[in-house]
Amino acid sequence: MQDLVDNFSTSNQIRINTSPTGSAIDGFYPPVVNADITTTGKLQIEGSGTHYVMGNLGVGTNTPQEKLSVNGKIRAKEIKVEVTNWPDYVFKPDYPKMSLDDIEKYIKVNGRLPEIPSASKVEKEGIELGEMNKLLLKKIEEMTLQLIELKKRIDIQEEQLEKKVAN
Repeated sequence: MQDLVDNFSTSNQIRINTSPTGSAIDGFYPPVVNADITTTGKLQIEGSGTHYVMGNLGVGTNTPQEKLSVNGKIRAKEIKVEVTNWPDYVFKPDYPKMSLDDIEKYIKVNGRLPEIPSASKVEKEGIELGEMNKLLLKKIEEMTLQLIELKKRIDIQEEQLEKKVAN
């Protein structure tokens, strides 16, 4: 493949080698020869094979910092984010639970839930979707356990009240 396409990393251009060794690149359009792709207005790669971009790819940016950097909106039917240490451990008996009083104190001091990044940090650094989904699920699971505990307390109080009223 390197024989067929030369990469101009300093100017973000691709040049098709006019006398390549090996086979042609099926599905590579437009057939650009020693031209800046931006002048053609379209770069399209088609085909049933596997296509590679080595290094970082920028869409709407010429300074990509990640494998894929997009300066704009992204539309997708599905995005799969792989994470580890999914928070099922919240349901283990030895998991240390914060009391609602402690959570309330934390919120009053910090203006957010424990472990959740501040708005200023998110605005500055963004969020990692996998980690944020994991944190949000953890908070939902913790709140569910707190609700179950509160319901048990309410049930006990209702029983006590019914006994008191019956006497």
